[in-house]
Amino acid sequence: MQSCPEECAPHADALALGDGVQLWPQILRDVETGRLRSSYGANYDTEYSEDPAPRRRILPRHSFLTTTSLIATRGCHNRCGFCYLATDV
Repeated sequence: MQSCPEECAPHADALALGDGVQLWPQILRDVETGRLRSSYGANYDTEYSEDPAPRRRILPRHSFLTTTSLIATRGCHNRCGFCYLATDV
């Protein structure tokens, strides 16, 4: 589930739907070649263990309760009924 892509689309040059770690390299390549698409969709076929680790050391520690909350921006493979970040996979 994505967070209101139809509502966001009129305000964005491109939407990244799904795992941003998977999409970011393609988006950068398309920007560099002048071929940015209106939306990009990822799947959850790869394990998080195959993704690069978040560089938490670049965050100012005093500004965050915990730096492990970065997972929220990457989506989540858990299926917690109370959370909108849960994936359909």
